Amino acid sequence: MNLVIGAAGQTGKLIVAELIRVGKPVRAMVRREEQRAELENLGAEVVLGDLTGGWKHALEGVSSVIFAAGAGMSGQFIEIDNLAAVALMGEMQARGPKRLLMITSMGTTYPERLPFIEAVLREKRKAEIVLEASALNWTIVRPGGLSSGPATAKVQVAASLQVGGMVSRADVAALCVQVLEDPRSYGKVLEVVGGETALETALEGVLG
Repeated sequence: MNLVIGAAGQTGKLIVAELIRVGKPVRAMVRREEQRAELENLGAEVVLGDLTGGWKHALEGVSSVIFAAGAGMSGQFIEIDNLAAVALMGEMQARGPKRLLMITSMGTTYPERLPFIEAVLREKRKAEIVLEASALNWTIVRPGGLSSGPATAKVQVAASLQVGGMVSRADVAALCVQVLEDPRSYGKVLEVVGGETALETALEGVLG
């Protein structure tokens, strides 16, 4: 069972749909009861959980976790992008599962260049640092600016991209699902923006 945290978000929902499309069982964690029906209609098992409250029950019987949550417009970036993510890592190291794919953002290593989201990027980077030092089988996915356009299946991927850019949420979802069970992605940072290279080819170039 694969747990998606932040499953009601724009990217999280696409990850749920992609996992189901490729035949992977999905547990989708959402905060509100009214978010249940849409994800159940996709084929997901839905569990209620709140990153600022109770969520540990969502890990029961899970083999991997995709952390697609973010504070968004709530302003709770310290609580969600940092503290909740770190608490999840601690729980996973204590009891499992050991596989965590966390979506953050390009810019976490140079937040001062993006003053309009600098505070958010600094909290995401704090969580990244804890994850990088953990004993988990981790992958950090850092997308560029996110668009809601259709999947293109063409991207640029590298441990550190020298240029920024946009990328569709659908392409980010496809990348996350493709590397989720690939041990070559463990301990790797994958920055991604739109490009001209087929997704599978781009990943092979990074993961080898």
